[in-house]
Amino acid sequence: PEGIRFVMALLGSILVMPLSMGWISFSAGKEVTMILATLVVLGAGSSFFRNALLRLRHGMADMDTLIALGSGTALAYSHYAYWTGHGHLYFDSAVMIITFILLGRLLEKRALLHSGETMKSLLAQKPQKARRILTDGTEEEIPVEAVEKGDLLLVKPGEKVPVDCLIKEGEGYVDESMFTGEPLPVPKGTGDTLKGGSISQDGAFQVEALGRAEESYIQKIISLVEDAQTSKAPVQRIADKVAAVFVPLVLLVGVLAFGIHYFLLSATLESSIIPAISVLLIACPCTLGLATPVAITIALGKAAQFGLVCRNAATIEVLTQVNLVAFDKTGTLTLGEPKVEWIYTSSRLDSEDQALFYAASLESLSEHPLGKAFLDKASHLSLEKPKDFQYFPGKGIRGKIQETEILLGSKAFLKEEKIEEEPKLRENEELLRQQGATILYLAVSGHEAALFGLIDTIKEDGPQTIQNLKKIGLQIAMLTGDTEESALYVAQKLDIDKSLVFYSLLPHEKLERIQELKKNGTVAMVGDGVNDGPSLAAAHIGIAMGKGTEVAMESAPVVLLTHELMGVYRIFALARKTMQIIYSNLFFAFFYNTLAIPIAAAGYLHPMMAALAMALSSVSVVSNSNRLRYYKA
Repeated sequence: PEGIRFVMALLGSILVMPLSMGWISFSAGKEVTMILATLVVLGAGSSFFRNALLRLRHGMADMDTLIALGSGTALAYSHYAYWTGHGHLYFDSAVMIITFILLGRLLEKRALLHSGETMKSLLAQKPQKARRILTDGTEEEIPVEAVEKGDLLLVKPGEKVPVDCLIKEGEGYVDESMFTGEPLPVPKGTGDTLKGGSISQDGAFQVEALGRAEESYIQKIISLVEDAQTSKAPVQRIADKVAAVFVPLVLLVGVLAFGIHYFLLSATLESSIIPAISVLLIACPCTLGLATPVAITIALGKAAQFGLVCRNAATIEVLTQVNLVAFDKTGTLTLGEPKVEWIYTSSRLDSEDQALFYAASLESLSEHPLGKAFLDKASHLSLEKPKDFQYFPGKGIRGKIQETEILLGSKAFLKEEKIEEEPKLRENEELLRQQGATILYLAVSGHEAALFGLIDTIKEDGPQTIQNLKKIGLQIAMLTGDTEESALYVAQKLDIDKSLVFYSLLPHEKLERIQELKKNGTVAMVGDGVNDGPSLAAAHIGIAMGKGTEVAMESAPVVLLTHELMGVYRIFALARKTMQIIYSNLFFAFFYNTLAIPIAAAGYLHPMMAALAMALSSVSVVSNSNRLRYYKA
């Protein structure tokens, strides 16, 4: 282990340095120094030489090659000087080179361990045990990996739900904050599903496992984060290409430094070897190698803390190139829980309840988000199942109730179906428009009979999110299938430019609009994981939230697990901060090597100081990346 080798090197340095500097003097001092230095370089530094030889066999060279050549040359020359009696001894330099390099590696490893803390916290959320109920009614505690689909399990108060499951018996409150970001526990009962990793607050549940532990929602999140952290961003591939030719280039510069000093400047062998050793040691290709992956690893972990899952490292880079963010309205900018607030009827109907009866009965077969609003409003009524039901995407629905032809949908839909207008309702229609309501029109037997005004509350953090996105230079657009009045009302409340509000869009028209917006720049789409799937896929970056996040996890570049809209701003802000740190790392790496190598080649840098500088350079890059751990968007 590097820790033991570092201690060995440090003890050797403590003994060698006083002897080399003459602070301790006795007759066999040089011999003791030589033996100790050889043991440290070939013992504590053995891995460098072993790796260098392994690379050499395959015609390759890397960081360990430079360290082995630098420390090995210092040791070999010192042996030559000792046995011939000509030249200065550099045993102390050889020892300190190994000590400084090992110290740097230890500090680097420690910093890298910190970078994986978020992954550890995610893994800590994974359940470890499960209580399986046997056929005789007794229970046994088993590892969560032993749970099979269909197993009957028991979850007691305060325990983690072992796997995704269906409640068969019991009720109580469950903490799902890890997945939703909601601090308050949610009520659960028979027939509800539970996610593995959520925590039962006060209820005992008998549940049926819906799958194995590796198929659970929490494992999907962990797997995605792990896969993303091992992927490479485009900027990293550039650094990798530079690093690949860097070591051979440094070896060439080292040889040239020796040749120029020895042959052209007529320097002594000792004076020529020292610059060559310094060149080998000062060069640090590892700073290039570490500049990107450490920052990306921390950023992806930080995103997970914010309730955001990114599919790969490239997502972080693309997010910084986005100049326009297009939002879906219902369920994204709004809560997605519309309510029927107003009902206006014509003389063709006896009451508001009759209008509601027709509309809710028709909606009972609909899967449209607005359908639930009608069913909730009509909970006190006995509904009928409609006959000849038809659904027209983006337009409306029709069917027969008590042999009466009923239509419910947009004004354009009724016009298309040649429904006769009711003049009395026009005044009510204007009132609803002023309220920013979504208006649905009811037709009975070919005549307009009622208006319904629905309101969907704007998310509390919506205005601040839009404002923050604008502050970092992003344009905001809104795409919705809702009416002009409703769309413009929400746009006004959120300060979205009217020219970038697109309403009454059918699903394929949303997709076409995204394609149009892409012609003018890089576009991100934020929407529902199910209904907005094609639009999310068409954008340069799709950010799925709300319903369907489990489905979207398989394809969307970014999935927002919580209901907080502010998460959208956070991922953009985090991506920009990450790329700033990566670029500063790369600048430092190039600047450091460009400045340090010529100084070393000129002979102005002692090998011992070169080794220290190299060790500190890689530590500084990792430390700079670790600043992301404390970033708060």
